[in-house]
Formats: sequence, structure tokens, C-alpha cells
Amino acid sequence: MDGTALLDGTERRTASEVSSWERFSFEATRFVVYGLARILTLTGLYHCGRAFATLEWLTNYKRRRRFAQVMADLFGEEMSPQAVRRACLQHFIRVRNDKLLYLVFDRLRFEEIRARLTINNVHLMDDALAAGKGVYVAMSHFGSQHIAVACLQSHGYTVGGVRDPREGALRRYIQVKQAEKSGSYVRYFHNDAFPRELFRWFGENRALISLMDPVAVRDEHKRKTIELTMFGRTRRLLLGPIQVATRCGAPTLQAFIVSRKNFHYVIDLQGPLVDPAKEDVTEERIGEAMRQYASRIEKYTRTYPCHVSRI
Repeated sequence: MDGTALLDGTERRTASEVSSWERFSFEATRFVVYGLARILTLTGLYHCGRAFATLEWLTNYKRRRRFAQVMADLFGEEMSPQAVRRACLQHFIRVRNDKLLYLVFDRLRFEEIRARLTINNVHLMDDALAAGKGVYVAMSHFGSQHIAVACLQSHGYTVGGVRDPREGALRRYIQVKQAEKSGSYVRYFHNDAFPRELFRWFGENRALISLMDPVAVRDEHKRKTIELTMFGRTRRLLLGPIQVATRCGAPTLQAFIVSRKNFHYVIDLQGPLVDPAKEDVTEERIGEAMRQYASRIEKYTRTYPCHVSRI
């Protein structure tokens, strides 16, 4: 399949929004990073990223303080100061190395990526797609979701991602490169896309990945939300994605990504939050599914506090 087959007007507009200077600087950085990966191997590149991240951790006091504040907001006094410092260093290393891989992802062979990726419960994805109604995979603002989208396409899944139109220039630029990659099966939708595009996507029996736990809900009058308690606080989560999937008959799975050493990743697929083919999905049932979604996020974050993304 030609990678440009899924490159629509959204990606082409995105490419034109990146300035010439930004494209030059991004390509120069990508050239250096890819050169290091070829000379040192991906494992060597990981250790370079780890060393640089450790230096960042030692010198960036403000970011360390923000991370500690996030841990205090989420867990109160559950974590000792030593555990917070350890998680903070792991956070610096994870973020730095995830960015390095993301920079050159489109230049790596899918075989290289598959060798470093484990998908737990992959049968959940395969069974959902075998039903012919598509599948919605709900992720969250914990872990590197952009890496998950990129990794799933390496396994041959046709994946749609949802992004904010206001994302940074680097993220938008790399997403275009991913969509242009030969053999690519990825497409990105803006989070304000008309639902008809998503209905069509599910109708073509494809996977869609997005987040239901926004940092802030924009255009509140247009977005359906539900208030739930997470980490001891009331938060508003988006109902729209799961409602669209349900209308299309697509089951909703939940997934988390774990970043490990040497660019090894684990995508943990968890059983359906709802499955229209097997149950009557009412508003009450969706509310129950959203509570389960929030509960799983809490459990994951307690296990991997370094995977907090927003600090």
C-alpha cells in the first residue's frame, strides 16, 4: 500500500504550515540523530539520550520541581521524596529518548521497530477488526501516545490518530513524514474534525486512537463530557469518542504504552470498555465504562509515575 494513499488535505495543510526555517532545522537535527543511530545502533543512541537526559535532570531545577508538584497533586504523600526523585530521573530519560526515536521513526525499517515492540493481548485488536466494524482505542495523557500510533502502524494496522491543530511544529512535521513513509498505514484527524470523517473511518474497518482525558476542554458547548473523580479530584472526560465508536458498532478498547530501555516498548491492550456487538450500550453503560477508564488510568500511573506527560 502506498503511504501517500492516506495522506489527505489535513496533512498537506499541516506541511505547508511549517516554515522553511523550521523544516531546515528539523531535517538537520534528524540527520544528526539518524547518523548516530546508524553508527552507534539504536541501543547506542538510547544510551546517548540517557546521558543527555541525566545532565538535563541535574541542571533543570525548575522542571524537577514541576514534576515533584505533579506527583504531590496526584498522589499526595503516598510517594516518598526518594521515590519522587527516582521517578523524576526516569521521566527525563523516557521523554528524551522517546523524542529521539520519534524524530527518525519514518527513516527506520518496520522490522527494526517490530523487534523492539511487544503488544499484550493483541488478539483483542485482531478480534475487533475481524468483526468488520473497526475499533476505537482509548489512551490518555500518560505515556507517549504518539509512539503508540507509530508503533502500531509498523505491525500493519491501519491507524488513525487524533491531534490538536495547535500542536507544536515539530510534532506536526513528523506526523506528515510518518504519513508519507512508504508502506505507511497512518492518518491524523484534527480533534475538531466533523464526525462524518470518523464514521467513514470506522466504516472502512480501521483503528482510531485518541485521548478521552483532555488537559482542558475547549469549545465546551460543542463537546459532551462527564465528570468523574480521578486521583481524588473531579475531572471532565470526553464522551464523544466512545459515543461515535458505539454508533458505528465499533468496540472500545483501552491501551497504555510503557517505554523501556533501549527503545523497547510495550503496548498493553485491555479488554473492551464497551462492545456494541455483545451488549446494549446505554448512557448508564457508557458512564460505567468511563469510570472503568478512569480507574485503569489511576492504576497505570501508580505503577509507572515516570510516564506522566504533562508537567
